[in-house]
Amino acid sequence: MAMRLAIPTGMTVLFFLGAFYFIMIPALKESFMANKQDMIHELNNTVWELLNNYHQRVLEGELTREEAQQRAKDRIRALRYGPERKDYFWINDMHPRMIMHPYRPDLEGQDLTAYSDSAGQLLFQQFVQTVRSNNAGFVGYRWQWKDDAAKIVPKLSYVRGFEPWGWILGTGVYLNDIDTQMAKTTKHLNLVFAVILLLVAGLSCVIIWDSRQTENRRRDADTARQRLAHILQATSDMVAMATTDGKVTYLNDAGRKLLGWSEDDDLTQRTIRDAHPDWAAQLIYETALPTALEKGIWLGETALKSRDGEIIPVSQVIMAHRTPHGSCEYISTIVRDLRGQYEADKDRRRLEAQVQYAQKLESLGVLAGGIAHDFNNILQAIMGNVSLALDTLPKGHSIRPALVDIETAALRASDLTRQMLAYSGKGRFTQEAIDLSALVSELMQMLKVSISKKAELCFELSHELPLMQGDATQIRQVVMNLITNASDALFNQSGSIFIRTGIVECSQAFLAQTQLGAELEAGEYVFVEVKDAGCGMNEETQARIFDPFFTTKFTGRGLGLAAVLGIVRAHKGTLQVESACGLGTSIHVFLPADRHLKRAEAKAENDPLTAAPLGADQQMVLIVDDEPSVANMARRILEVKGFAVMTAQDGIEALELFKTHHAQIGCVLLDLTMPRMDGQETMAEMLRIQPDARIVISSGYSAEQVREQFSGGGPAGFILKPYRASDLLAAVSEALAARPPQPSY
Repeated sequence: MAMRLAIPTGMTVLFFLGAFYFIMIPALKESFMANKQDMIHELNNTVWELLNNYHQRVLEGELTREEAQQRAKDRIRALRYGPERKDYFWINDMHPRMIMHPYRPDLEGQDLTAYSDSAGQLLFQQFVQTVRSNNAGFVGYRWQWKDDAAKIVPKLSYVRGFEPWGWILGTGVYLNDIDTQMAKTTKHLNLVFAVILLLVAGLSCVIIWDSRQTENRRRDADTARQRLAHILQATSDMVAMATTDGKVTYLNDAGRKLLGWSEDDDLTQRTIRDAHPDWAAQLIYETALPTALEKGIWLGETALKSRDGEIIPVSQVIMAHRTPHGSCEYISTIVRDLRGQYEADKDRRRLEAQVQYAQKLESLGVLAGGIAHDFNNILQAIMGNVSLALDTLPKGHSIRPALVDIETAALRASDLTRQMLAYSGKGRFTQEAIDLSALVSELMQMLKVSISKKAELCFELSHELPLMQGDATQIRQVVMNLITNASDALFNQSGSIFIRTGIVECSQAFLAQTQLGAELEAGEYVFVEVKDAGCGMNEETQARIFDPFFTTKFTGRGLGLAAVLGIVRAHKGTLQVESACGLGTSIHVFLPADRHLKRAEAKAENDPLTAAPLGADQQMVLIVDDEPSVANMARRILEVKGFAVMTAQDGIEALELFKTHHAQIGCVLLDLTMPRMDGQETMAEMLRIQPDARIVISSGYSAEQVREQFSGGGPAGFILKPYRASDLLAAVSEALAARPPQPSY
């Protein structure tokens, strides 16, 4: 049987080989040659039309014949084509004499009558004879390979005469190109026929050894099934098979582990319903299985029920497997545990909530900062005028108690604006190295008298903490506010408040779970924890405790914890709140530690923003403030004390007055925030006019911020808005009495 198949197969192969080498290859070579001839024929005709175009321009008088011929030669000399862009055109005349050749300029102008190729053929005479006989035609000869004069190869050129000028235009194709192309094509065809031969041989082998191959395939199928069984056992997803009526026939190890079924459990006694809670089993029998039987597959989210009763959320794929006749043979399912994904989704939602909360805090902070700044100007007018009135009225006057109440209320409002600025997180406070445990120790006595007498303070302070960079006053406010809130949570009942300090290495994952830690860097953080045994908070209350003016008390609405949040945020720290109803509350404040910090040194006594002895040198004062009420109030206070006063509403107006009267002006009271030209720019211009000018900055921002802005040359003094009349008089007098500052440039 093998011979009966091999003989016709071999004859067929020999027939194809003979047809290929003796018929197809020669025909293909002729076809390539014809295509090349057509190509150079068309290219020659195209360039011939170029010559004709120049000739027409000569006839029309646009060009002289010499100009036209020169332009034509220049353009044709630059023409190239072919794969390497090295094929070209040349021109000779009927003499023959070379007119133009891009690769053989040495022949231009020479008589080529006796010029022959390496075979002795007078090729240029052959060109002339072809043109005289037929006006155009193909000529074969030997010529240099493109621009390589050392390589001589066969070439076939097409020449055509241009009668008006007596020229012959030629271009050609190298026969080596055709041979190379034929060699490539033959190689490819050889490969194709080799593949065909191999396929035929392989097909013969398949037919001859069919029974043997069938056995091999059966053996391979058994091996594949074993491998698949190993894969199903190794996968982390549950894989199961069942009959169409729901009886389990296979369950991999991951499925047994997920369901809590042991190896001893008899699967034949188990059904799909045993692996699912009632609602999920109903979904599978009423929806999933009918869909899988109809469409071949169903997927969705269901749940499993483990042996111990745990309900496990899962994603499930159910597939129906049919016989070749179309009937369903069995069903299979792949189940993936979603508990990890649900936890990840929960973490993602928590992070999204933190981002939204941070954006909310940022918006409220901007609003609070803006309100505080404008509110300071209003309070300034109130406090200044009240101070002026109190200074004017005699001590026993009946109006004085009312004015004192107004001043007290204004001072409380001023404290509120400072808390609003703290909440905004924009106040860059007085920076110093702080030992958190030492700071809490200093507050012990004050804390004990600030809370309910029934509350007991328990301190657990870590010694030798690394220092942190911050504003000690603001950190004290954080501790005071937290302990006050803890005391209020006891509702005047007996209980303990625990205050603990320490240091902890915070990971990025831990920080991301805190109130402000989503964008903080991992590292060492010192912390203070305030923990009470009070009533605790539910989740809704915890979500709002840092909102401005939110409180669970009937009285005392304010910015307590909101200010804490702003201060901690400004110090690049974070908070963690742990609370449950009836179980008390624990609040951790984490602040970045810096082991490179050293103990703060005492401030120099000649700090330009530190109070100086009161002077009595009363001169003219220039008040610069964009709020008329503030400027008028300050003017009245100073005029009552005998000062001469000028006022300006912005920096530009102030500079005009200063240029004219700077010799008479002893002091300038300059607002920091103004339209058109702010206080910083105004002060710089004034110091250019008079380097020893005495300027007192008036602002609602802290002295630290002002010191940073005027680092190149500080002002003579600083006064924080809102201020009393006595504060203003002291600041102006100190500036007048102080030694003029020497700005550094």
